[in-house]
Amino acid sequence: MMRVRIPWWGWAGALLAVVLAFGFVAWWRANYERVETVVDKPRSGEALSNPLYALKLSLRADHVQVVDGSAPVWDERHALGDKDTVLVFNDSSSLSDAQLRRLLDWVERGGHLLLVAPAFSLTQSPLTASLHIFPGSAGTCMILRGEGKESSRLFCGGRRFTLKHAQAAPVLNWQDVPKRNEAYRSVYMRLARGKGVVDVVSDFEFLNTYSLNQPLNAEFVRQLLAPNYGAGTTYLVRDLAMPSFWGELWREYWMAWVPLLLALLGWLWQRMQRFGPLLPALNTERRSLLEHIEASGQHTYRYGYANRLYDAVRHAFLSRLRARDPQTAALPVPLQAQWLAERCGESADQIHDALEAARIHEPAQFRSSVALLIRLRNQLR
Repeated sequence: MMRVRIPWWGWAGALLAVVLAFGFVAWWRANYERVETVVDKPRSGEALSNPLYALKLSLRADHVQVVDGSAPVWDERHALGDKDTVLVFNDSSSLSDAQLRRLLDWVERGGHLLLVAPAFSLTQSPLTASLHIFPGSAGTCMILRGEGKESSRLFCGGRRFTLKHAQAAPVLNWQDVPKRNEAYRSVYMRLARGKGVVDVVSDFEFLNTYSLNQPLNAEFVRQLLAPNYGAGTTYLVRDLAMPSFWGELWREYWMAWVPLLLALLGWLWQRMQRFGPLLPALNTERRSLLEHIEASGQHTYRYGYANRLYDAVRHAFLSRLRARDPQTAALPVPLQAQWLAERCGESADQIHDALEAARIHEPAQFRSSVALLIRLRNQLR
């Protein structure tokens, strides 16, 4: 057994490496601490497309029954409860007469309706005529302040509105400070109608997913929903009408149909005829090689050159005979005919006549002699 002797500088290097490793571990543990951090992931899916997603989750966490969608609100077979709440997030000017009448009749039974102030128009809309609201122009931001909390800016650029009739006093009214020679204009108003109430606001931007995380905005939303809060179902209506399938496909799912469209265009480009000058059509052969040979032979025979055809066939046979059996090719014609007759099983006289014929005048004799020479040639393999 052979022993390996390690020099002293090898031991010193190993000891130094161990000391450096322990020193690095001790320094790392003294200066760094393992902690957990929470990183907000980018919103995706419904959290990105639904501006009322955070409000829906907050209400459900507070044990409030929430329905997200407009279909149950407009369905005649679905009766709204007397203590339900309907929040129409988008522009309420597009409400039809039937939809508005259904909502106002439900409000008179005790419902709570929240709407955005209609846009300014020269013609009177059904909503402005029913609620006696006169829409105006946009205004500056309103400041919402709370004790010990950061202030919040609301209704920035939202349209203002006023009541047409002074006798229709609102239950609640939040007005901005007017400029010189201007009347007070409202940004939020609560109107009593029968047993229920209608809340009209300049905009609902303060309750979307991006703004609801501010404490004052959340408290303000809770005050808006106070009349029927927790007593019935809350309907969050984002779209007054069901969006078009093709429009939704165009806006939201382009990452799926764009690659498919490009693949289809590439496949069509591969299959389509290329642009360019027209090329002449290729000349296709009308006959096979054997047909050409047959036609050439008939033409030669018809014009009295049968002996040339016969000499060519006899020359081909003799060339094959010299290549396969030189001794037989060197014999005289009678001996060649006798030997070929024994080998190929043909008549010796016919073979002799086919090899010695100078000129052939009869067509039958020509055909039989040529056929005999071809058979003999094929057997010499």
